[in-house]
Amino acid sequence: MATAPLIASAWPKTKLEAALLEKYGALMSFSDLAELLGSTSRRISNGFANNLPWCRPFRRARIKIGRRVHLNTATVAEILEEIQKAGPDFCVQQGKARS
Repeated sequence: MATAPLIASAWPKTKLEAALLEKYGALMSFSDLAELLGSTSRRISNGFANNLPWCRPFRRARIKIGRRVHLNTATVAEILEEIQKAGPDFCVQQGKARS
């Protein structure tokens, strides 16, 4: 019986992704993201609900399971690395106006 080949994307691509996967698992809650960003889960929730500029990049990491919204940890790691490379004007570079 043949075994399925390992998918390269199943393994962490960066040290940040590996660290986040180890700490939070495959899915993060709003409170996990809030802890990571040094904020509150209420602020994260409001950011998503009101489509605030600082929160827009994280929308692509959303996974809805029933009524709950979780975030894909690997995608959050990619977003944080993009933000780090782009610098403080990340939202402006994405074509979004700051408010």
